[in-house]
Amino acid sequence: MSGASVAIVGASTAGAAAAYALRAEGHEGPVVLIGAEQTAPYERPPLSKDVLTSADDPQPLWLLTPDTYVSTNIELRLGAAVTSLETDGSRFRLALADGARLSADTVVLATGGRARRLDVLPADPRIHVLRTWADAQALRTQLRAADRALVLGSGLIGAECAASASSQGVEVEVIEAQHVPFPSLPSHEVRGALLRTFAQHGVTFRTGVTVTGCQAGSDGLIVSLSDGNVIETDLIVIGIGVEPMTGLADQLGAETQRGVLVDDRMRTSVPGLFAAGDVATRRIGDRLVRHEHFASAQAQGAAVARSVVGLDPVAPPAAWAWSDQFTHRLDVVGDPQGGTERRLRRGDDGSLVEFSLAGSRLVGVTALDAHRTVRDARRLIGGVLRAPAEGLEGNDVPLKQLVSTP
Repeated sequence: MSGASVAIVGASTAGAAAAYALRAEGHEGPVVLIGAEQTAPYERPPLSKDVLTSADDPQPLWLLTPDTYVSTNIELRLGAAVTSLETDGSRFRLALADGARLSADTVVLATGGRARRLDVLPADPRIHVLRTWADAQALRTQLRAADRALVLGSGLIGAECAASASSQGVEVEVIEAQHVPFPSLPSHEVRGALLRTFAQHGVTFRTGVTVTGCQAGSDGLIVSLSDGNVIETDLIVIGIGVEPMTGLADQLGAETQRGVLVDDRMRTSVPGLFAAGDVATRRIGDRLVRHEHFASAQAQGAAVARSVVGLDPVAPPAAWAWSDQFTHRLDVVGDPQGGTERRLRRGDDGSLVEFSLAGSRLVGVTALDAHRTVRDARRLIGGVLRAPAEGLEGNDVPLKQLVSTP
């Protein structure tokens, strides 16, 4: 495999990680990294935070330096999405939007996802999603002139955008279709602490309602809600998740379920076709799991490279997502939804940690402002309790003394 050609479709976090790891694992054949954006691969977490709030003109944080592409002989093709993918069983043929044609022995799909939109909202430059550098720049410009912003969804992106807008003096209201704010967080205590902080900054929430219509008014956008209320706003941010971009996999007939289905080696059902990052779904037991977070994309990019060069897979790290909202740092480690018992630790410094247990095994952690505990938890997810579960509630014993290393 060392001389075979590899085309990585998607200049994303997973795509850049895969390209770099291929060289680190000794792959000598051609590697091309293809991106639809004009911008080289960059870190996406700052888009909803520093890029929106920085007083200075923000610049992308590159995943790989320009010199790295040269020194590792990674070909970078930007500004042209792959529109067609075919195979004759031995090689793949790729057609790009700029008319170019490529072929490769192996293809890695790292196409990520597209931000979900709402059909009831019109096409209007004041209605934003946040997925790319261009999205962030457009939102940043309008936030500086806005007095009011409406955020749809209180997941990580929605919450971060709401906090970033509020910190700049914008009056922010959040619409959440579920009946509780921050519904992806299983911890009632952590949700409550976040909600109090948002309220202290003047951010209001409406839960259990949806948007039913929107039209342009003389002074902004007029938004109709399912409860009959009407809101006027200067701009809208849609933060209701992403849809995995499975179109190229569909062209080849690869199995897709909530994403492109892969095995523990990141292989799809089509020989020679791999997938990693936000687009990839794994079946774990009777569940389909797809991670949409930076750390998981990096780990999957490295994992797919090992698979392509024929190395055995290594155990994946525990899933880890983080979010900065006002002065809080939120961390979610492992699978907190997979537990049957929860134990809460309240720190003397105001930190909160909720441990999720399945029997005597630690399966997840939801934490607020608890860096040290999160650092230990990332190594201990899957470990077995050394002592009664009540011990997790105290602050006097380090987590590594309470849970065995898996």
